[in-house]
Amino acid sequence: MKVPIEKLIYKVTVPPSKQFIESIRKFDKIMPVVVTPQGDNFLVHVGNRSVAALKSLGKTEVECVISDLGGPVLALLGNLQRSSNPVAEGCAIQDLLDEGWSKEDIVENLGIPMYKIYPLLNLHNNLIPELKQKIADGTMAVEAQGGWRLNYLKTNRENWLIMKR
Repeated sequence: MKVPIEKLIYKVTVPPSKQFIESIRKFDKIMPVVVTPQGDNFLVHVGNRSVAALKSLGKTEVECVISDLGGPVLALLGNLQRSSNPVAEGCAIQDLLDEGWSKEDIVENLGIPMYKIYPLLNLHNNLIPELKQKIADGTMAVEAQGGWRLNYLKTNRENWLIMKR
């Protein structure tokens, strides 16, 4: 179903990267945007960055899939399918916790191991926005080895950003 962009309620915790926006411009394709009705509007659960990218490209409508699943569950499932942004995964887990889910509920119902939940939450809750953006852009890698480790810090500024926290 095509939905006017002004009818979409969306939240972008990490803005879309330049590469992501350029790929949408070039190929004119995105993963499905999943929404639930909210009054006369639609709340975006999966595809917030896609909507922001489309809006930045001047698009006026977005192809959406309407779902009746709970929003945080949809957002987390979308992030896990992409599994390219651990900060976004941590954000989705935090949303579930805010909705009243326990960490045990997340492990049991979504199959995310407990040892992965704490580092994901730590990344989401403790990284400064500049580093979150670098992870989203793919200019900084994050790897898990007994916890999350930031890789490819190339400048003194990036090192200072970590020390600032």
